[in-house]
Amino acid sequence: MDMSKYRDMFLFETREHLLSMGDLLVALEKNPADEERLDALFRHAHSIKGMAGAMGYQRTAELGHHLEDYLHGFRSSGSLPREAFDRLLAGVDLLEQLVEDIAAERPEREVAAYLSGIAAVPEEAAVPASGRMWPGFPVARSKSSRSGANCASRRCGCAPVCWIS
Repeated sequence: MDMSKYRDMFLFETREHLLSMGDLLVALEKNPADEERLDALFRHAHSIKGMAGAMGYQRTAELGHHLEDYLHGFRSSGSLPREAFDRLLAGVDLLEQLVEDIAAERPEREVAAYLSGIAAVPEEAAVPASGRMWPGFPVARSKSSRSGANCASRRCGCAPVCWIS
């Protein structure tokens, strides 16, 4: 199936999601315990991941997937800690750059350096006394990690924290 006819719609909708994500981050910075906005931020990352995956934009989907997982832990705790804002803003900025790559018909840029900051750890890894693997990131174990199944993307290696598969 020729997906090129959906490219402009993907670009438009993804840009809308990114604008909303930026607005939500600004609002959450003022009230980090606003669960409604935190849920909305999660849904925008989820939508970008799904649309990018359907269109075959692997790196954009992979980054959306990791942001979604990152946000999932905060949804569980009900609050977005201050130390997460810079990381999330950098992720939104990188998504914007990926969208511009797609719009300019360039290959998607690398996202590995960003992802390495929120990459998963083995299930057996020791959890610090704080209960957090990364600063501000509550541990969220998934059905997939308990069953030993791989992550839905099978390439990102996030099985210990991926709850989507």
